[in-house]
Amino acid sequence: MNGTTHTVPEQPARFLPSAIVFDMDGLILDTERIALEGFLQACRALGIHLDRDTYDRCLGTTTERTRELLLQTHGPDFPLDAVFEHWDHYCNEYMIRRPPPIKPGLAPLMETIRRRAIPYALATSASGAEASGRLRSAGLDAAFPLRVTGDQVSKGK
Repeated sequence: MNGTTHTVPEQPARFLPSAIVFDMDGLILDTERIALEGFLQACRALGIHLDRDTYDRCLGTTTERTRELLLQTHGPDFPLDAVFEHWDHYCNEYMIRRPPPIKPGLAPLMETIRRRAIPYALATSASGAEASGRLRSAGLDAAFPLRVTGDQVSKGK
């Protein structure tokens, strides 16, 4: 050699989490697109002009917070119950006809988590019934036995 010393850079320590918490809608399942389609359809059916910024602020919040945001933005005359009825009907019918798509990469990630015995759970702003239905429809009901759902907490995301 030419007398120059070569050093191998030190490898960074591997990050191994002590536990993992998954969100359901938008992370595990591609349901945010379905929810938006349902909201748009409900607004069209009721002749309501959509405020997309308000809808975007509702993403990931509890149903109660979504109701508050819609009323704050559109006023007390906003037909909240009718919108939710149409919206829920659209989403439920959609998921009866076909399962919500699973986001790419979930299967290999879950295999790695199981192989490394890392504890994991599901946390979602959806209700327990909604979460169970969506996971069951996607074939993932047994994959997340430990869940914290929006109807189990007093303050959502």
